[in-house]
Amino acid sequence: MGWLTWLMAMSMTITYSDRTAIIQPNPSDYEYSFSIHKPKIYHLEIEQMRKDGMCYNDKEVWIENTFFGWLYVNEKVVKKESRNINYNQFDCRYKYKLFTTGYTLRHNDFGSPKHNLSLGLNLADFHFNIGIADVEVISKTDFISNFSENAISSYNQISFQVLTNVSISFLYKYEYIRGKLPFEQKKIGITYKIPMKKKE
Repeated sequence: MGWLTWLMAMSMTITYSDRTAIIQPNPSDYEYSFSIHKPKIYHLEIEQMRKDGMCYNDKEVWIENTFFGWLYVNEKVVKKESRNINYNQFDCRYKYKLFTTGYTLRHNDFGSPKHNLSLGLNLADFHFNIGIADVEVISKTDFISNFSENAISSYNQISFQVLTNVSISFLYKYEYIRGKLPFEQKKIGITYKIPMKKKE
């Protein structure tokens, strides 16, 4: 049961948005997402959306870990039909406090795998309390380059606990890949943290 306890010590987030389609006549566009995540271990996110009358499925999966306190390893797979983006990325970096730097192998859908230098910055990763409410802040930015192609991504989230194990999450993402339009995303969601009983 040890592996099951490790796997289930996670959070689930659900978001939904409704908006008027740009191209008319169309019914209102929508977007909803479901994600499960365990901080600094894994993240799986699935988005279903209707954009300008067309339906898309977007997926993002990453697994990360730190070994010996300084070796950061990350595998990331992104498939976004809504933006015609498809890539996988493997990182092996040296970690020191808020910084990571090292090697990234990235395979985009429009070319062969490329070797990159990478730099990451964790601007924030902490908890604090406001009264009885727990607040979590996460902010991290990555930059990779092989001197002919660059990619930048930023992930920022702040969560406010409103009930036991339930939080309201505000998320902002930014991503730029050469040859693609820059991407910004703002979301509000509900996060439920699965409680795990401690052995007596």
